[in-house]
Amino acid sequence: MHQSDFNPVTINIQMSHQEQLNLGHWAEICRYFLNNYALKITENRKAYIGHIKGIALLDHDSHIKLSIYKPSIPAELNTKGSVLASSISLTLNSFVYGVNEEDSLKALAAVAKKVEREFMLSITYNIEAVHHHHQ
Repeated sequence: MHQSDFNPVTINIQMSHQEQLNLGHWAEICRYFLNNYALKITENRKAYIGHIKGIALLDHDSHIKLSIYKPSIPAELNTKGSVLASSISLTLNSFVYGVNEEDSLKALAAVAKKVEREFMLSITYNIEAVHHHHQ
């Protein structure tokens, strides 16, 4: 894998809590996760965020959308609906220059641990590399 390329990845994150949380609470947790991921993934000074976007669909008319372009600016957050849920699935599309899949996994592991501790959550995740073929 060439280190100097953009290496887009899709990250699937499942978060669960012992209690049902409202949409606003989940939105803040997702935003905190994304802000911390952006900071962690750019610790390597050669890394540069193209964009990282996230979406969690909670039911047919409730969602959380997030996006971040710079680790120094908190993620934009957009929510719709109102729902109580004890678990959510958050999908991130991460387009970051100068990091590979392994870097993404290391950042994810560190951030997941931090978020689990701070919000008393259980978090699992997996990562899929997105391979683009250029003509």
